[in-house]
Amino acid sequence: MSWLGIKYTTDNIYRPSCPMCYKKEYFSGGFVVADILVVDDSKVMREMLIACLRGQEGLSFTQASSGLDAIEQLSMQPFDLLLLDMNMPDIGGVEVVEFVRSQDKLKNVPIIIVTTRGDEVSKERAMSAGATRYMTKPFSPDQIQSAVGEILKTKKAGN
Repeated sequence: MSWLGIKYTTDNIYRPSCPMCYKKEYFSGGFVVADILVVDDSKVMREMLIACLRGQEGLSFTQASSGLDAIEQLSMQPFDLLLLDMNMPDIGGVEVVEFVRSQDKLKNVPIIIVTTRGDEVSKERAMSAGATRYMTKPFSPDQIQSAVGEILKTKKAGN
């Protein structure tokens, strides 16, 4: 079945029927607690991050393949959390963080930077731009699950 370009499947994962559309996945039978934007220029890394979080109930995921894609997605719908790579070809992760923090409707969205850069200068730059947490690749599924769970719990308690 298709409605407004979204294909509804029986496995509770909704996929855009247009290959140019952004991918949004819902788990837990469609009951959404948090919308997460996963931004990385590597499709494998985006899929890996989503796979790590798939077992947590109530999460939905939208993917963006670049900083520019992320900014476009952020202008179209609200998100509860961003998982963001630093190294991307068009607009880097730090610039996306700066953009998000400059927007009134987005400035409180938590941002987890997930990057290969483990140096203190990169970490300080991301954190001073407004990132909520900084994680280096490689990571374990437990590390991602823990970070996302803590941030969403804190965000929920603050609302």
